[in-house]
Amino acid sequence: PPRCSGGCARRRHRAPAAPAAPAHRLSPCRRRYAYVDAYWSMTAGIDITAILHSLPADLRGAVLLAIHRPLVADCPLLRACSVECTKAFLLKLRPQVCLQKECLLVPGQLCTDVNVLLVGSLQITLPSDGGDADDASFNGRATGTGGGRASGRDSGFARDSSAGGGLKASKSERLRFRVVEKPGQFVGLSEPMQRPIVYPFLVTALKTTKLMTISSADLRDVLATFHGADADSLCECLRADHKMSIETLKPRRGQGGPNGRQSEAAAAAA
Repeated sequence: PPRCSGGCARRRHRAPAAPAAPAHRLSPCRRRYAYVDAYWSMTAGIDITAILHSLPADLRGAVLLAIHRPLVADCPLLRACSVECTKAFLLKLRPQVCLQKECLLVPGQLCTDVNVLLVGSLQITLPSDGGDADDASFNGRATGTGGGRASGRDSGFARDSSAGGGLKASKSERLRFRVVEKPGQFVGLSEPMQRPIVYPFLVTALKTTKLMTISSADLRDVLATFHGADADSLCECLRADHKMSIETLKPRRGQGGPNGRQSEAAAAAA
């Protein structure tokens, strides 16, 4: 067989690796392989739950507290809790992987989990059609009571007369988004003690993202056990983060300079 020179080997070694393809461009089979590979890199093939079950009950929380010490220091949810509440919270967490360009949450989905970021980056945006973006809709979704569709004037979307009177978002509104990339930040459920809400935002992974997830049922068990200051601090953190997303992403009236004001006037006249 032909021999490869040392120069070819060095050039091949210096060549950058091909970037990973987004999840939506992969075939179903390759997508499953990519998910398994990412999940394996996160867990190293070790089933932490099975290992913990082999330990005495009073040691399980201490082991998880040692393993996830950086997460406890970074996560606002856990910093405000007592040590025992933190142990109970960690025992309920389950690992999850979200591939690049994959949707973690979509508008209209019932939100039943809290997702805590370990490694990666998530982007939170409004629905692309601009619907359900006014104050009443946000408030209705946050309380689980529902809300009406937004009008062109209230939602910040102007009527496009050249396109048959449809709703057209201004450039400033289309670019509105929030990026979650700091370890310990979280997205998802905002009111664990109420019925599941319809999530108003689109959450996608900008790159392969590793998370720890706790379901609403498991979170309610923790809150029922550690009621009082711990439960109040957890619920307040969840509500504050969801409110910050609403204030950051909801369209505001009068934005976009003179064009935005003209569009608002045209919508009012219509």
